[in-house]
Formats: sequence, C-alpha cells, structure tokens
Amino acid sequence: MISNKSVCVLTLIFAATLPLHAQTNAPGSAVWTGKGDGKNWSDARNWQPSGVPTNTATIGEPDEPRVIVVDKAAQVDVLRFVPVNKNTLLLLGGLTVRSLVMIQKSPYEHANIDVGNHTLTLSESSRSYLPKLRGKGLLVKTGTGTCYAPTDTKAYSGDYVVRSGTLIFWGGNMGAGGSTNLTIHNGATVRVMNPSPEPVSFPSNVVVYGVGEGDGVLSFDYSDFGFASNLRAASDAKVSAKANVTWHGHIRGPGMLTFEAAPGKTNRLDGAFHCAVNGTAANRMAVGSGVLDIAGCALTVEGSDTATTEEYVLIDYSSEGGSVTGRFATTDSMPKRWSVAYAGTDDNPKCVVLVNPPAADAAVTIP
Repeated sequence: MISNKSVCVLTLIFAATLPLHAQTNAPGSAVWTGKGDGKNWSDARNWQPSGVPTNTATIGEPDEPRVIVVDKAAQVDVLRFVPVNKNTLLLLGGLTVRSLVMIQKSPYEHANIDVGNHTLTLSESSRSYLPKLRGKGLLVKTGTGTCYAPTDTKAYSGDYVVRSGTLIFWGGNMGAGGSTNLTIHNGATVRVMNPSPEPVSFPSNVVVYGVGEGDGVLSFDYSDFGFASNLRAASDAKVSAKANVTWHGHIRGPGMLTFEAAPGKTNRLDGAFHCAVNGTAANRMAVGSGVLDIAGCALTVEGSDTATTEEYVLIDYSSEGGSVTGRFATTDSMPKRWSVAYAGTDDNPKCVVLVNPPAADAAVTIP
C-alpha cells in the first residue's frame, strides 16, 4: 500500500520536474513573462501566450526580485508558483485559486503573497507550507481538498476562514503577525500536526461551527499540545485529540462543545469555562470519549439573574468511554447559594451540574 505521505512526495517530485512551459498549451493557460507593463496580472501582454490565464498560471523564478500585482479580482484554476524570495504576489483585488502548486527549488526559500486588505481563496495546495503571508486581509479555505497553513505569517495580521475541506497546521507561525480569528465551519476540519508541544504562534481566537465529520472540526493528531487560543462554540461542535491536549484559553458557547480523546489520552482544561445562563438554557460541554480534566479550569457563571430553572448541565459525561476528573479550580463568579454537583443529580446523572436551589431551600449538599 502506498501511504498518503508517499503520494504527497511523488506529487511534489513530479511538480518540481515539470518544465515551466508545461500545461500552457491548454486553453486559458500561460506563463508569466512580464513583457507588457511588467507588473499587472490583468495585462495580457505579461503572459505567454498573450492573454490572462484562467486555467493554469505559471510564475517561474525571476532573475531579479519582482512584484506581480493582482490589480483587479482574478480567478485561476491552477497557480504554479516557484517559491523563491524574489517572487512576491500583491493583491489589490481578491484572488481565487483552486490548486496552488509550489514548484520546489529549495526547501529553505519561500515566495511571498501580500493579500493587502483583500481575500485569497484556496481549495488545495501541493506543499507542506504556503508562501509567506503578509497583509491584513483574509485567507479562505474552500472546496473538498487539503490545504496547508502558512508557516511564516510574521507580517500577516488578517484572519482565516475554513469553509470546507481540510486545513493542516504543521508547526510554525500561523498567528505570528497578530492574526485574531480562525473560523471553522461545519463540514470543514483543521488538523493540528505540530511536531512540538507548543506552537510558535496560533490565531488568538478560534470559532467552531458543527460537529464536522470523523474527528470533528478541530483535531490534534501528532504530539502533546498546548492550545493557547480562546475557543467559542458558535453551534454544537466537536474537537478531538489523539495526543494529550491542554486548553489554556477561554471556552464559550452558545453551542455544546464535545471533547473526544484517544484511549489513554486527556483533554485538560487550564483556562476558563464560561457558562452563560439564559432562562432555562445554558451552554455546556460533553465528553464523548477519553478523559476531561477540569482541575485547572476556572468556572465563570454569567446571566445568573435570568435563571428560571434549578439545574444546568455543565458537562455531560454519560457517553460510554468518557469521564471527568477533578473539580473546577475556582467558582468565584457563581452566586453564593448556587453549587456544583460533580457526581450528577437525580434528573441529570453522569453530569457535572450547576444547581440553583429554590430560595426557600437550605444549602445543597455536594456529593
């Protein structure tokens, strides 16, 4: 059987050995020459054969540093790009690419893509890294393919949106420039395959929608990992860990966040869980498999003045193979007469429950 890694390597070798004029006989395909105005993507004279490509655009290695300007919104099926520092693609309009193929010259050189305030939309990429990313715009992952997150974003302060398919984070500096948000939609997956426990940088806020497929919308597949980002479940969502993961950030709803972990692995909460009460409802967590350790986690209760019921499930660990260990490190924001039943209640067994006793009741005994 040929592994996915072998297929990837074969693909890269093939892409690297293709001559730059290959595939340009297809209608809508061209190689950048810069023999027109020398800079604008929309100038047909800059391409050989003449005409703005919509099928395959090939940008080779220049003799001198150059900036190719996407001067208006453009779309191309395949962008073949030599990843050398002398190549910079500057967006003055949105650019949509189905497949970004990096024509390898050296593993230590990267091209540059400056998105400015615009949007770069990708479906898939053929390399384990994207070009260096700059600007304040938006990187959007669409389509069913796999795309690799950029590893050098020191000059990028924009956001990331993963609408479908898979985005793989393989170490590096995905949020190094101050990127604030990574949004993962239902049906999409972000896989963290960091080779070391702590990433150099990651977007500071992650928003997840939906349970996704298989491992959920966010999975940790490689080694023990410290996840420093804040996480908001905008709808019911699932995350998974094949290694031990420590969640350092703030976890919020309104959706239910389900934690999965491989046998013998633990999701450890070391930040804060914010339970927002709204009448009879409140956001919660669940343990689908593995262990959820809450001993280092602070519990924050918001909206308690709106409470209209006596019990709110904080963590549901009723699924076979799921368990909770520890007690919340602090519960300072909880109303004085409220309590936490860690062993569940008659109405909510195998759950960690926030108890709001009727005013006439005595203090609730915590199991």
